[in-house]
Amino acid sequence: MIIKNIGSKIINIGTEILMPDSQITVSKDVAALPAIQAFAVKKYIKIVDNEKKGDDSGDKAEAPKTGKRSFKRTTPASGAEG
Repeated sequence: MIIKNIGSKIINIGTEILMPDSQITVSKDVAALPAIQAFAVKKYIKIVDNEKKGDDSGDKAEAPKTGKRSFKRTTPASGAEG
C-alpha cells in the first residue's frame, strides 16, 4: 500500500519521515493502524491500495501471450575504445 502525504505537515510513520507531497510504501498492517487511519480521516494523508484485486474484468484474456525475449548480443563484444 502507498501512503501519500497530501497535507502541509511532516509526518513520521515508524522510522520513516513523510515530507509533504511525498509517498512511501507500507504493508497492510501499518496502513490499518489507528494513527494512520486518523491521519487519513483528517485528510493529512491518502492511502492507496496498489495490490491487484481478484476481479476478473477480462484483462487477462485481452493481453496476448508472448514468448520470452532472448538477450543475444547484436553487436560485437569488442570495446569501443578503438
